[in-house]
Parts: sequence; C-alpha cells; structure tokens
Amino acid sequence: MKNNLLLSIITILISLFFTEITLDSILGDKNKQNLVYDRYMLYSEGDVFQNIDKILKYHPKKKIMSKTFYDIDGQFKEEYSYIIETNNFGLVQKNDIKKNKESILFLGDSFTEGQGAETWINNFQGFYKNFQVINGGILGTGFNQFELLEKHISETYNIKKVVLLYIGDDLRRGLFNHNNQVVSCLKNHLNCKGYENFYGFNQDTLSNHLNFLKSKRVNKNTQKTFKFYRRSIKKHLSQLSVFYYPHRYLKNKFYNTKNVKVVNNFNSINSLIEKYKSNILFIRLKQKEEILKGDSYYTIKAKKHVERRSSLYECDFNDDISNFYKYDGHPNKSGYAYLFKCVENILKRNY
Repeated sequence: MKNNLLLSIITILISLFFTEITLDSILGDKNKQNLVYDRYMLYSEGDVFQNIDKILKYHPKKKIMSKTFYDIDGQFKEEYSYIIETNNFGLVQKNDIKKNKESILFLGDSFTEGQGAETWINNFQGFYKNFQVINGGILGTGFNQFELLEKHISETYNIKKVVLLYIGDDLRRGLFNHNNQVVSCLKNHLNCKGYENFYGFNQDTLSNHLNFLKSKRVNKNTQKTFKFYRRSIKKHLSQLSVFYYPHRYLKNKFYNTKNVKVVNNFNSINSLIEKYKSNILFIRLKQKEEILKGDSYYTIKAKKHVERRSSLYECDFNDDISNFYKYDGHPNKSGYAYLFKCVENILKRNY
C-alpha cells in the first residue's frame, strides 16, 4: 500500500510537471509577462500628497517629478519619468476648476489619474461640451474612496455628471492615505527608512538613495519567519499555470467573498448610483494581466453588480499589452491615448 501511495504521488507530480511545461510552451511570454519585480516609486521631495480625513489628494498648484524604477536582475531600470501637474484643488490636471461651473467628474484610481505619463484628462482641455472637466482620479484608491472623494469635491463644485472608471482590483481596496513617516520621507529623502513605498528623492543623490532603499528591503526580507516562507510558497505556486487556471476557474464559479472591504465598496457603488441615477456612467478598464490570463474574480464580481444597477461600458486597450509598460501594470503613452479616445466615444454616445 505504501508503495502504491508513493507511486501515485510521484505520478501526479510528474504529470503536473509536464503539464506545466506544456502550458508554458503554449502560453509562451504570457506567463513571463506577469512576473513580479521590486518597484520603487519616487517623487521630487517636498509637498506631494495631502491627507483629507480618511482620503488623500495632491497639494495644489504643484509640478512634481515622478519616477518609477524596477529592480531587474540586480539592476535598477527606469520604467517611467514624468511631471505630475496639479490644479488649484490638488487634482491632477492643468486646468484650474471653478465653483459655479456645471461639471463632469471623472472618478477612479491611478488609471484615471494617469499614472506613468501626463494625464490623458488634459486632452479635454478643461471642458467636455459645456461641462467643466474635473479629474478625481487618485492612485491606489477603490470604490469606497471614490465615494468619499466625490463628497469632498461636490461640497465645493457643481457636479452634474459622473464617469467612474475602474479596474477589478479596486473592489478589494480599503481606505488609503499616508502616515506621518511617508509624508516625512516624501518631504525629504534623508528621512526615508526604506519601508514607506512612496519616497522623496533628490536627483543629485538618486543612485545612492535607490541603493539605500534596496538595502533596507533586503534586510527586511532576510528575516525568515514562518509567515515569510508561507507567503513565498503561496506566491510561487500561484504563478504556476497548473495551479493558477484551476484556482481561478473554481473561485469564479463557486466562491462568494464576505470580505469587509468588498462589501464596503459595493455599498459605495450603490450610494453613488442612488445619488446620480442616470447621470453616472461606469467604465471597466481591462488590466494587462487580464489581457494575458483572462478576467479576474473581482472584475467579474464588479461587472455583475454594476450591470444590475447602472450603465456599464468597457475600454479593453484593444487587448494589446503593447499599450502598457513592460514591467509596470499601467498604460504607457499610447495606452493613455487609446483610453482618451475610448472614453470620448462613450461620452459622445451618452452626453
């Protein structure tokens, strides 16, 4: 019996091994495109983000240099570098906004903000038809935060219509702003301790600063706790096709999350629809990973929820990953050009 059990285990392992090789040869670069690398997000030191109660936005009337590097095979590679320009209300757009003007508010995360390039919202040049355009996109946020930011903006500005752009990941995000240490690190790179994830930088000391941040991360990762090994094994297995695709299928088919963040985000979707009724549009944005491997569980959940209650449209980036950066998950310049045209066409059909 022991021999039969051992033989069965060996047979299963060998079968999984050859299945993984077969899938890898069929999918080719699709699996390799989804590798996770160490990312370093840097901003020219000074006043960058400001916390507003439980949410955040940028400081007003700023030009902030944003650089993102990835540690690839021990070398820092610059993925993008651009200027974030904020208006009089601390939102990412060139045009200042006026209180008495009827407005169309774009809500969303980093895709709406335009992380990685000059924001695509600027292509509207401040207006869509007679509506003042307001860019309410803030990186790292989800539906719960979209709702709170809408309240913050609508207290001052005359919002008549809302366009909410989202990705599936937004459904599992909670409220987000920066603690005092992150703010201090952004203000002066010498205050950084290495674990902040958002860092200030000075161009003259950029190389040394990156190496310092890396050394701090390496030291943290060398602390081999049980949680470290558990997460490492889980991360490795999740990247194998023989586990990824069956897990995704079973999760999409049978799993129904009770996660508090997801529930709160659904409630925020409902509240925004109740407030704006036919004057809100939802646009689902396809992520690079979804182009490679199909829709995520959270994308499917959000789509079903929104479709039962409001108008839902999609911008799929032509299912072309060349519209995204190589390592980063955000659209590149051509991707944002596509996004502007896609959103503009949706607006023309509705407003």
